[in-house]
Amino acid sequence: MATQYHIAKTLHGAKGFGASSDIDASASLKAKLGADLRPRRVLGACNPKLAHLALSAEDKIGVMLPCSVIVQAVESGSEVAAVNPVAFATTTQR
Repeated sequence: MATQYHIAKTLHGAKGFGASSDIDASASLKAKLGADLRPRRVLGACNPKLAHLALSAEDKIGVMLPCSVIVQAVESGSEVAAVNPVAFATTTQR
């Protein structure tokens, strides 16, 4: 999972995104609830230029920022998942 985590962070950096947050979800839930979950990290990704454009067009878009990318362990290895940006954009159309 560590390799996919670093790949996700690198790809985001290459496209102008930075990790605005990095949450070890499984460790947080273990500490707060005693829950045992498979390894899972949530990266909050933000591209300042795109965020500015989005916030200028729709003042409520901030509730959907930053964009989250999940890196988690699965039976076959690990998985990186993110929201489809086209689907994301259509949720804000009036």
